[in-house]
Amino acid sequence: MIEVHPEVSFARMAGAPVLARKKDPDGVRARREALAAHGIVAPAWFRGSGFGEDDLLDACAVAWTAVRHARGLSDSYPAEPEVFSDGLPAAIWV
Repeated sequence: MIEVHPEVSFARMAGAPVLARKKDPDGVRARREALAAHGIVAPAWFRGSGFGEDDLLDACAVAWTAVRHARGLSDSYPAEPEVFSDGLPAAIWV
């Protein structure tokens, strides 16, 4: 189990933080472009399904990080995660 923050993932994908709000058209476009640059094309069929486009894009970003982690390519913040009594490292992974 790892902890992921979608905005940290988008920042890694884009090479810098995405400054546009995630619900604004510019923010949606920037996040879709970051995903597409890494081979992820979020489907448009979700519209009208009861969840927001920003939620779909966040889920895609988290999945991108999960794949990176499974392949041993992820980084943690902090670089040396603190490990608590449960043995799990406390960090955000990207």
